[in-house]
Amino acid sequence: MRKTIGMRTRPVVVLLLAAVAAVLAPACGGASSDPRCVALCTINEPSTPDAGDICSQASADACREQCGAQIQDEPTVCADCLLEGAYFGLGTDGGGNECQTSVKCPATSLCSDSGPGGQCDYCEGDAAAESACYKKAHPRREVECKADFRDPVKCASACASK
Repeated sequence: MRKTIGMRTRPVVVLLLAAVAAVLAPACGGASSDPRCVALCTINEPSTPDAGDICSQASADACREQCGAQIQDEPTVCADCLLEGAYFGLGTDGGGNECQTSVKCPATSLCSDSGPGGQCDYCEGDAAAESACYKKAHPRREVECKADFRDPVKCASACASK
């Protein structure tokens, strides 16, 4: 008799746990806590410590929410397609340091860098001076970053089986 009672209550417990999980999932992040969304929306430290732009936590949180909305209730094949090539972070600034011959640096070239913090010069090959110049020209700033997701039209065949 005891065995029969356990077998009858087990499906009820499983259904109750599934209902609780369904209710709590949105509050706990739902699809936005999917490992693929967490990995995509990670804030990456700039290569130079204490310098350069870094994505804000608010933009990383927004990325996870957008990512979760993209893949919510989608089959794995469709979700993988939608996240293929997705990107979160800073765009490239397209800039670079300019170097030219100068009497200030007789053995090498005089290089200059400019950014939100101003402009500075250093002799080519002087790594310490280059790093100091970069930190001056590009002080650490927290900025808003955007997420870029694949066009859902390109996943029509992978997502059609829903």
